[in-house]
Amino acid sequence: MKRHLLLLYLALLVCSNVVRFLNDDPPPLQAGEQEFVTQEGRRVVYRLRESKTPGATTVLLLHGSPGNLQDFDSLADALPQRFQVLVPDLPGFGASWARLDDYSTAAHAEDVLQLLEHLEIDQVQVVGFSMGGGVALEMAHREAQTIASLSMVGAIGVQELELFGSYGLNHAVHGGQLALIQAGTWLLPHFGKLDRFPLNLAYARNFFDTDQRPYREYLQEFTAPSMVVHGREDFLVPPEVATEHHRLLPQSELHWIDGSHFLLWTQPQEVAQLLSDFFARVQQGEALTRADAPASAHARAAEAFDPSSVPPFTGPALLVAMLLLALATLVSEDLACIATGLLVAQGRIALFPGAMACFLGIFIGDMLLFLAGRKFGRAAIARRPFRWMITPGAVERASLWFRRRGPWVIFISRFMPGLRLPTYFAAGVLRTRVLWFAFYFALAGLLWTPILVYLSSRLGHSMEDLLDQANRFGPLGIIAVLVFFGAVWKLLLPLATWRGRRDLVGRWRRARHWEYWPRWRVYGPLIPFLWRQARKSGGWRVVTAANPGIEGGGLAGESKTKLLKALDGPEIATFCALSEGGKERWPQIAAWMKARAMDFPVVLKPDAGDRGFGVAIVHHEQEAQAWLEEHTRPAMAQEYISGLEFGVSWQRDPLDTSAQAGHIPSLARKEFPAVVGDGKHDLEHLILAHPRHVAQAAPLLEANAARSFEVPAEGELVALSQLGTHSRGTAFFDAQEYITPELERAIRRIGCRLEGFYLGRFDLRVPSLKDLEAGRNLKIIELNGLTGEPAHMYDPKYSVREARRCLRELWAQAFRIGAGQHGAGAPLPTWRELWHWFQRSR
Repeated sequence: MKRHLLLLYLALLVCSNVVRFLNDDPPPLQAGEQEFVTQEGRRVVYRLRESKTPGATTVLLLHGSPGNLQDFDSLADALPQRFQVLVPDLPGFGASWARLDDYSTAAHAEDVLQLLEHLEIDQVQVVGFSMGGGVALEMAHREAQTIASLSMVGAIGVQELELFGSYGLNHAVHGGQLALIQAGTWLLPHFGKLDRFPLNLAYARNFFDTDQRPYREYLQEFTAPSMVVHGREDFLVPPEVATEHHRLLPQSELHWIDGSHFLLWTQPQEVAQLLSDFFARVQQGEALTRADAPASAHARAAEAFDPSSVPPFTGPALLVAMLLLALATLVSEDLACIATGLLVAQGRIALFPGAMACFLGIFIGDMLLFLAGRKFGRAAIARRPFRWMITPGAVERASLWFRRRGPWVIFISRFMPGLRLPTYFAAGVLRTRVLWFAFYFALAGLLWTPILVYLSSRLGHSMEDLLDQANRFGPLGIIAVLVFFGAVWKLLLPLATWRGRRDLVGRWRRARHWEYWPRWRVYGPLIPFLWRQARKSGGWRVVTAANPGIEGGGLAGESKTKLLKALDGPEIATFCALSEGGKERWPQIAAWMKARAMDFPVVLKPDAGDRGFGVAIVHHEQEAQAWLEEHTRPAMAQEYISGLEFGVSWQRDPLDTSAQAGHIPSLARKEFPAVVGDGKHDLEHLILAHPRHVAQAAPLLEANAARSFEVPAEGELVALSQLGTHSRGTAFFDAQEYITPELERAIRRIGCRLEGFYLGRFDLRVPSLKDLEAGRNLKIIELNGLTGEPAHMYDPKYSVREARRCLRELWAQAFRIGAGQHGAGAPLPTWRELWHWFQRSR
């Protein structure tokens, strides 16, 4: 059913985008509309109402965003016929709809100036409404002689009074808005409807592309007559904007209208009367220019901007700001609180409404998580998006903690890093009463959120300075600064608890010791070397021919069961191959165990995968069925072999056909993680306190979630894992002193059973070191091809430089063998096959 719905969605999405691009032509011209194309190929549709009055003044009306020329229908009709009225649809809007490279007010100003030149209009009286005020200022800056007068009607202007006051923060918000609209445009099958919707890509790009920082300078340099008209209840462009514009334009007239931002629709007659009278005074030379303005007005204009004059959000604007902050908490609670603190420091929002907005967003988001756990249970952890945020082990530990401490855990977890999400989800899974959860969570949130917002507000001015510096690097710079402050907070908070401090110690050790680094960080510096090897050998795919007997050479996605079946012999651990499916595969495993008189534990693992992904040792039927239900891809069940585990690398020259061909270049001993009890502390504490295990606390706590609160007796040795995987906590040590001729003969005998196998690593278990040296009682549990790294390099005594030397030797040998085998006729996989194998191993 899910697959069918996905296919239906994809089909609709394809059809939607086909329709969009087939209907990408601009809309047809309506009655009275004309068209002009700029030098850059940008289409401008406009209406020109000509006047019969000789030498009539041309009035240019510039709409806002979102908007179009029809916004001025009522106003244009109300203007006297003695004025010639020009109303363009700015490129990207209305009938001038198009996909453009630049939607900024600066680009629009250039388009309109070219339109005036085309129409042979030397001078205009400009009216800029809302975002159109920015276009008017850009025009005045470029060609002041063209602007006979400037009228700002509910117009935007100086940066300090726009939205959050900071260009960087505003740019980040506009970037987020653009990303959401762009995602909706591409990911929703709307068949072009969203392209024409008012809040479309042109609207978002207009704000994102526009830089309002120069507007203060443009206002200060404008010398012609000007007028500011503004609604007293304007909640989109605060009235303080009009006051500041009037101050910066000492020659300006300021008129207040009892109304909101939408004066063009609600009071067009009143606005038209003000404009008509002003235009007449300009024509008659009665309107003031900057030179004519009184000295007192010039003095006010010369004063520096007072940041304390920035108005706080009020009325609908406050509600909009609170809504945005609440939504921001769904992306990052801490970053949203930090941004709110910055607004508090600027005086844009008071501490109480700011903290309350963050609290409500956090409360709603976490209540949804709690309700998801309550409704769907543990099965939800395997689904997106929950599996990206929560692990089964974390929920198990939270559940145990919840049972021990009760509802107070909800309160405490708010102050414990890493425990919030699993605790809230676990509370839902355990069917905690909704009112109890809401009470304890609200109690913690009402304490936590104001503290974080308040502390952020105390650092607000420093944050603002950093944001202004980051403006030079665009949106990424702003995001980097916010992430930096978020990271500082994430660092400070853990320092308050012992667990948090140990978590930081673990992070530090993982950063310092290369054996814990992700694969990309280890292999990154080797890319030039690998590129040279590939170029010298005939291409990247050549390396897969190093093991022609293994699918893809063992680079990715090879079947474990096929390899073990090819190695068939007494040294191979017994296994049972499982096809795709769920827990209905359990009877097959039960029959296999019964036929071999085998009891638990049993090892379950995916048939394709590496680094221990999905491998589990199960101890009873219910555990096995749960694993089978979660892992639906082809898998295998394998007998559990006790004893010591080793990683034995094997290499053989294909040209050497002698009985002594091949050698062991690497042998590593695997030491399973364990702790010793002290009779006082639980298992979680012992893991975090251990000097080595703290670096891999996450996988170890995940594996031992069900017993994390058990207190081992003093001196009791507690095994944490029996999986020989470094990423699951096992330590690797160099054991090359145990390589003997007997061991090499035994490995040679096993390896030669698989025709076309020349390079890889066996993972095996053996009862004792003497058995290993004698090459007897070996049990092979897995064979790795090209990705079978020399495991001894993970010994802590080796540096990353020495490890990379081992890897260079391994891959140089792999490319050399692969080139030789391909030259001898070994086929190479297609890129599509390689992609399929990599997908299968995920």
